[in-house]
Amino acid sequence: MNSSSPKHRRLRGRFPIVLLSSISLAAAACGSGSTASTPGTAVAPSTAVAPSTAVAPSTTPGVVASAAPSSTAGATRPVMTDEYSQQVERLKDVVVDTSAFKADPPWTVATITEGPINGWGTIFDLTMNTRMTETGKFNMAKQLYVPWDYDVANMQKGIEDAIAQKVDAILLTSMSRSGLAASVERATNAGIPVIQCMAGVSTDKYTAEVSAPPPIMGYDAAKAIAEKIGGKGTVVMLHGIAGIDAAELGSVGAHAAFAEYPGIRLVEQNANWSTVDAVNVMRTILVQEPKIDGLYVGGFEMAVGAIQAFQEVGRDIPFIGGSSITNGFLRVAKDLNLDFFAVHFPPAGSATCVDTMVAVLEGRPVQKYQDVWNVMDDVQPFGPEKLDDYLKPNLNDDYVGPAMYPDQVYIDAGFGQ
Repeated sequence: MNSSSPKHRRLRGRFPIVLLSSISLAAAACGSGSTASTPGTAVAPSTAVAPSTAVAPSTTPGVVASAAPSSTAGATRPVMTDEYSQQVERLKDVVVDTSAFKADPPWTVATITEGPINGWGTIFDLTMNTRMTETGKFNMAKQLYVPWDYDVANMQKGIEDAIAQKVDAILLTSMSRSGLAASVERATNAGIPVIQCMAGVSTDKYTAEVSAPPPIMGYDAAKAIAEKIGGKGTVVMLHGIAGIDAAELGSVGAHAAFAEYPGIRLVEQNANWSTVDAVNVMRTILVQEPKIDGLYVGGFEMAVGAIQAFQEVGRDIPFIGGSSITNGFLRVAKDLNLDFFAVHFPPAGSATCVDTMVAVLEGRPVQKYQDVWNVMDDVQPFGPEKLDDYLKPNLNDDYVGPAMYPDQVYIDAGFGQ
């Protein structure tokens, strides 16, 4: 963290600091069926065209087909019952007919995103805009760009403005599943395709989504911890902001994993995706807990703060599992030779969202829901053995990988040391 200002604290790429409070990553649904003329109607899965294959430049790494992520959970991972997981389960084989959205480029689109409030959001926008420029199919001068700026109302207004301007498509990173559902439905009813990117809303009425499932991120990280500590002991869980979708959904998955091990005792607190808050929270927990066997973090910037607290009192740092790996944590993990299990939540997934938007505007069938882990390279969970593959020594702590471009691109965007 380079600033104590609340608006510039290190977050998980999601939300502002709220002291000791607990991304909205979404899915929505659409029934499968046969080809029809109605925009967004499901078609036979065999007709699907992978969006990334049509527009990904051969010189750009990072958005190519790859195997599903490995994890300690593997085939034993349960299908969870939360609303998000159930939506994903029924969407995973749905393919959408987008022929009604076909339009001649250059396209004018709205990109409504988290914005450059931190490293995650800055890299998301950088990758999105670079990818759009690479395709040569967008009118970048007329792009309607709307950042969240810590207020869902900004996103609601952005969608309304996009409808009024009759844009060709909307790329949306929703910061509220419920708060933006009605706005997305209005855009869909107006005939505008909505591509949800690394977040979504609680409605069926959108065109496509590219994301990573927070319940699975939570489950796999917690499972790794449980297995590492032999299924018994005390585990501290540091969550994001209470009530925010990503924090709650990740917690659902983590609890599902820990529930498989009755010998594990949980100590839970919210550290708000903040390094500073994590230091303070962990200081209190260390006074209360004489023995801590594992640490679960819903964002690795919180791990950096927790590590500082352990060091202050001279206690051993336990095995750490979590999601959304940051360069800052990797730097600390290398210096201290830490053991960990990290699950990616890649901001570079915005490139796949752009590829999907291109496919939609070219009228090609797309998956209703795409798991970004299955369409990007270098996003499998990893531990210390892969640390050097992901650590960027010449980039700052706020950088979040994996990289899609040469380091100089990120340095020019403000991520240099």
